Amino acid sequence: MPRVSGIVLDRFTGDPIQGALVIICGRRTTSDSEGRFSFEDVPVGRCFASCYAEGYESAARVVDVTGDITLTFLLTPKVGLL
Repeated sequence: MPRVSGIVLDRFTGDPIQGALVIICGRRTTSDSEGRFSFEDVPVGRCFASCYAEGYESAARVVDVTGDITLTFLLTPKVGLL
């Protein structure tokens, strides 16, 4: 079964975001200190992928899992946070 991996980055600085919640096909994990995440044995097919991090707008998309894929989530900082 396929592997889905990727990275979560700040859209403006390109810095990795640690501790972001990544949900793919109903499964959850958090990004590591380099912003990286990985899911093993993801079912083939279309599913929903989303990413959430404190202080950032969430991001979501539909992905077609047909084999191993790599995703990049570029999160935008929320406006008005000091």
